[in-house]
Amino acid sequence: MKKLISVLLAALLLLSTASFAYADAENWKDLIDEERYEEALPLVQADAEAGDPKAVYVLGRFYFYGWALEQDYDKAMELFLKASEMDYAPSMQMIGYMYDAGVGVEQDYVKALDWYRKAADLGEYYTMYNLALMYQYGKGVEQDYAKANEWLLKAAELGNEGAYTALGYNAMMGLGFEQDGKKALDWYQKGAELGDPTAMFSIANIYDEGLGVEQDYGKAREWLEKAAELNYPWAMAALGAYYQVGRGVDRDEEKAQEWLRKAAELGVSVDDEAIREMMGEDGDDVILSDDASDFVLLSEAVPDAILEIRYYSTYNFVGDRIDGYEEPLAFLTKEAAAALREVSDELTAKGYRLKIYDAYRPQRAVTNFMNWALDTEDTRMKEYFYPELEKDVLFPQGYIAEHSGHSRGSTVDLTLFDMKTEKEVDMGGTFDYFGELSHPDYTGITDEQYQNRMLLREAMLGHGFKPLAEEWWHFTLEDEPYPDTYFTFPVNSDSLVNPEAQAA
Repeated sequence: MKKLISVLLAALLLLSTASFAYADAENWKDLIDEERYEEALPLVQADAEAGDPKAVYVLGRFYFYGWALEQDYDKAMELFLKASEMDYAPSMQMIGYMYDAGVGVEQDYVKALDWYRKAADLGEYYTMYNLALMYQYGKGVEQDYAKANEWLLKAAELGNEGAYTALGYNAMMGLGFEQDGKKALDWYQKGAELGDPTAMFSIANIYDEGLGVEQDYGKAREWLEKAAELNYPWAMAALGAYYQVGRGVDRDEEKAQEWLRKAAELGVSVDDEAIREMMGEDGDDVILSDDASDFVLLSEAVPDAILEIRYYSTYNFVGDRIDGYEEPLAFLTKEAAAALREVSDELTAKGYRLKIYDAYRPQRAVTNFMNWALDTEDTRMKEYFYPELEKDVLFPQGYIAEHSGHSRGSTVDLTLFDMKTEKEVDMGGTFDYFGELSHPDYTGITDEQYQNRMLLREAMLGHGFKPLAEEWWHFTLEDEPYPDTYFTFPVNSDSLVNPEAQAA
């Protein structure tokens, strides 16, 4: 499947870090499972007062989630700390989560890491999974895929289905492992055996793409159906696409609409245009490649450009350094870089320099975005990048996509820098702001701001780039050399065999 399946492997990381096992106190566990919180509360309180660490922890969850009590993060933390003093590992994990996500406390990855480690030392396998994510994304610790995989292996051995799926993803993408589709399939199958629909969905992707196995749309559909039976909306959307275009099944518009409706009811809306992109108008699948031989270092190819690689920093809509951005560098295909050099030369003569926010974007970074978009609790950067929108609409409305043109290597995000004032040119809006303000033709800005946008736009179009209707900063080379290939190599100096020679 051209778009949806190949990247929604990202959902493997969406096993909620706030999902913990309940204590085994039968007198209130079933009531909580049935969401009969008011009935369960006095029983939990009684056991907590009697000194049961499990009950103290669960009472903290009542305050954390506002179950039959007014939501109170301070009280929740107090109870989690009390249970932690009694060596109750799930409480330590919950404290780690609060620091990790910045819920009720100031976000502090170092403290989160410390609490996660304490819980993991006591054998809490959900925490081992969380520790793996800290290393996976470099949160509070240097990014280390091998270390992430160590913790994932420990969690998987103890039966954490999400860990198996994460291991499969890392094997598929070559993160801490040699890239190995067959090993990925093995991990995914173990996760699927434990009932993880994300693993089932990922197996469907492998058969759909023919990644390390013979391509088999029939098997892909079977795995999608298994995931859909577990109410996995992405699988439902993919099945709708299968029936709509006749992939591995006879075309059936009625069944297509039925699956798409079910997916929409669970928050995943896919329109006809998105389906065409997912499947490819010509029926071909997306091509993944780690071959960086046709890419150049932008600082060499366009020496007057200023680099401010936002996804290497934490000042971006996610709030973390993005997966795959290992150095503050920018790459483009040779063709796109040559065209951008022409733009730079033209604008330099007019007193401006190009300022680059992003260029080539590894596929794993797009996966990181998908992971973030589906975690609706993480809204740290909302006031800066999407104050007018709720986070849960960002994916359905297309602000976050399953694939990005940036991963094809000929797309660049940029603005202008005025050499006279030594400041960025005022474009009437900031990079990566989600909303109408970012549309190039937005009329709610001043004439000067609009003309500044047009100055950049006209220069880019004049040298072979095409714009995006929703983002004034985004341009793609019209005759891009790899229109169907999405690259996976990370942004670091080792990815280019000889950057100086390639840039010459």
